Amino acid sequence: LPGWDKAELSSLNKFFKEHGEGEDTNARANVQEKLHTGALTIKITQARFLRRSDAKKMRDCDPSVHVWIRNDHQMAWRKKPIYRTKTISNNRNPTWDVTFTKDILTGAYEARYKLPEEGWLAEVKRATMTSKQKRYIEEDRAAAMVKRFGKDGLRIKFSDSLPPMAPMSQQIAQQPGENHRVEVLISDSIHDFKSKLTSALAEEAKFWRAKGDDEKAANYADIRIGHKHLVMAFVPSQKVQKLRA
Repeated sequence: LPGWDKAELSSLNKFFKEHGEGEDTNARANVQEKLHTGALTIKITQARFLRRSDAKKMRDCDPSVHVWIRNDHQMAWRKKPIYRTKTISNNRNPTWDVTFTKDILTGAYEARYKLPEEGWLAEVKRATMTSKQKRYIEEDRAAAMVKRFGKDGLRIKFSDSLPPMAPMSQQIAQQPGENHRVEVLISDSIHDFKSKLTSALAEEAKFWRAKGDDEKAANYADIRIGHKHLVMAFVPSQKVQKLRA
């Protein structure tokens, strides 16, 4: 960097070395996955007064329970159930009394990448893959996890003047990133700015959720600006300031 002395360059290199540790794509993907993962616990107790499967033979049914989940973001059900109970033969009043827990992802996050195949055929495919093929699949999946906003990034704008205060449901929607009503002052420190940016993102998500636009709300939700984020500020020169005036 032209104009920087050795001490400044050394401090910059030290900063990136300290803050870059563990920040590879896989590490970032793991963090994102944890932020969007929740535990679903279901208890299956019993069923009563089911229909007979073959009344002519005076035989009762063979019941079992299949649990499916639906991604509302994609408006689609999973192709395969996430859980199956055992089948109880010849019983119209079966009792299972089982409890299971399954980690599931938020719909918008799960939609970022193709879900891995399930079943015995998928197991055979994975068993015949080379280590290189498995690594490529994992790298593509990790890249899809962190590529949340595409090449355009995420836009948030702080305005000099705010519109009159009104209930969120009655506010006129501006462009995405302009509806948060958070003010930034010239006297704010970088720490203050990061805190206000986090608040602005949360308010923007809240605004779009109130408007019923879950897709835009998901873009701004669950983002926290912390010490590992770098803030770059543009300070216009005197010539540029004179041109604006």
